Amino acid sequence: MCKWTISIFVLLLCVTSTTYSQSTLTLEWRQPLMAGSTSYLQRAKPLSIKESLTIKGTVTDHQYVILGTDPQPESMLAGSDGVRWRFSQDRSVIVAEETILDSASKMTEDSPVRATAFSGPTALWRRTINSAIRTLPGNAGVSVDLEYAVASLSFYDAAGHLIRNVQPFGKILPWSLERPAFGAWSPDSSRFALLATDSDDPYRQLARLFVYDSRGSLLYTKDMAPLKWALAVGVSRGAEALVVVGETGNRVFESGVTVQAMLLDGAGRTTRTVTMPSAGKGVVVTPIDTTTDFTVDNEFSAIIRLGLDLEPVTIGTDWRALVSAAATADLTAIATLDTASRAASGTIHVQLLNRYGAPLLDRTLEGNTTNLKELRIWLAKNHRFMAIQFADEIRYYRLTL
Repeated sequence: MCKWTISIFVLLLCVTSTTYSQSTLTLEWRQPLMAGSTSYLQRAKPLSIKESLTIKGTVTDHQYVILGTDPQPESMLAGSDGVRWRFSQDRSVIVAEETILDSASKMTEDSPVRATAFSGPTALWRRTINSAIRTLPGNAGVSVDLEYAVASLSFYDAAGHLIRNVQPFGKILPWSLERPAFGAWSPDSSRFALLATDSDDPYRQLARLFVYDSRGSLLYTKDMAPLKWALAVGVSRGAEALVVVGETGNRVFESGVTVQAMLLDGAGRTTRTVTMPSAGKGVVVTPIDTTTDFTVDNEFSAIIRLGLDLEPVTIGTDWRALVSAAATADLTAIATLDTASRAASGTIHVQLLNRYGAPLLDRTLEGNTTNLKELRIWLAKNHRFMAIQFADEIRYYRLTL
C-alpha cells in the first residue's frame, strides 16, 4: 500500500498503481476493411465512437481504404505493385507514388514516377517526378518534393502549382541514392524542416537543419553537431519545438557511433539530447496534438516520448516486432506485433502509459494478423476509445481509466 507524502513522485506512483488495476478495454465495434464484409457487432458506428474518434483511412495490401461512419468502406484507392503511400500528419492528404513502366513493362533506375494527391477519393493534383524524389504533403494540402539524392526541395501550393525551387546547401550536391535527407511539415503546415548530410566523405560529414515557411523562404539553419548521418526530423505546430535524429558517425568507417535524438525549441536552441538504443532506416518522429511533445519510433526496439517540459521516456518493445504508437497530450499507446505472428493469426500486445511513462494498461489481443502490412493504433483525444488495426478489420475498444 502506498504511503502518501507530499512527494510528487510518490503521489504519481500511488495514483498509477491504482489506475493500472482498474483500466479496461472493452470491444465496442468492428469495422471491416474489405467491401462486402459485415460488421460483427453493429450495422452502424455507435454515436459515442463517431463523437470521439475519426479514422479517415488505412493501408491494406496495395490499397488505401477510405473509411466513414458506415460499416462498409466508403471507397478504395487502388495502387499498383510497389506503390508508395505518403501521408500528411492527419492523413487528410494522401499521395500515391507509382513507377511508370517502359514499353516492355519493365522498371529501371531512370523510370519516372507518377505522384497523385488525394483528399478522400478526390484527386487534387498529379505530377511526374523522378525515382529519387519523395513527395511530402502537409495537412493544408501544400507539399514539398524532396529530391534526396541531391538534397534539393521544390515547394508547391495546395493546388499543386510550383512556388519555389530551393537548394539548401547553395548548390546541387553530387548524386547519391544513399544520401540521408529527411523532411517534415508542422501539423498546421506553416513550417517545413529538412535534416540532411551534405558530404559523402565519412570524415567530413555533418547533419544540418533547415527550417522554412510554407512558401520555401528560409527562416534559419543550424549545424547539428555531433550528428553526422541524418535519420529523421519532426516539427510541432508553429515550429515551437523540433526533434532531429541522427548518428554521430558513419558505422562503416567509424566505431563508437551512437544514435541521438535532439529536441530544439522554437529558436533552434538544443534543450535535450537523448541517446537511443539503436535505429533503423525507418525512424519516425511524430508531433503530438498541439503540444510540444513528440514520439520517436526507432524502428527496432523502443518508442521514446520527449518534450520541452518532459524528461525523455523510453518504452521498450521487441526488436523483432512491428510497432505502432499513438499519443495525446496525456497518454501514450503502443501496439506491438511479433514478426512471427504476421504469417498467421496471432496476437497484438497493447500498452497504455501516462505522459511520464507510468503503465496504465497492458493487454494481449487475439485476432487475424495474417500478412498484416501496416499495424496502426489510434487513441481518442477524450480517452474514451482506442482502435487497433488487424488484417481484416479495425476494432474499436471502449477505454476505461
